Amino acid sequence: MADDNQSGGQTASKGKAKKDRGLTFRARTTARLGAVQVLYQLMMNPDRQVEAAVRDFLEQPPPVDPDAEQDATLVPPATELLSKIVRGVHAGSEDLDSMIDGQVTGPWNAERIEPLLRCLLRAGAYELLNHSQFDSSLLIKEYMTVTDGFFSEKEPKLVNAVMDRLAKQLRG
Repeated sequence: MADDNQSGGQTASKGKAKKDRGLTFRARTTARLGAVQVLYQLMMNPDRQVEAAVRDFLEQPPPVDPDAEQDATLVPPATELLSKIVRGVHAGSEDLDSMIDGQVTGPWNAERIEPLLRCLLRAGAYELLNHSQFDSSLLIKEYMTVTDGFFSEKEPKLVNAVMDRLAKQLRG
């Protein structure tokens, strides 16, 4: 039986299936949020080693905002998923940027995308490309949730539009 926090997988027990699905979903959401945070740290500190950044994040995650309107309890991240996203995005950032930049339209352009938003889009594009076990709609919703944690204006709409276009291009 896999540990949900390590693999993001589900347990074999049918009695716990519904509860475990929720826990697994939250662990994956937290992993995606954490991956974006680690990617941002790496973008701001390009000399930092990927493995060290992931390890440090997992050992000492950032504190949850006690003033947040929502429940401030975070489920520990699915560590394997977090690590895969960070390593994959870091290794393929140029290709991911080309894919993303080809989908940005309207008042947005590649130069206008700020670093944190770029990290969100890279992580989402990476998962659409490499994690076919997750439905496109689930990934888009997940990254919308993560984006909403950082932005409240036009950025969530941009993430939705870009990921939707990428999903259609990559997955048909």
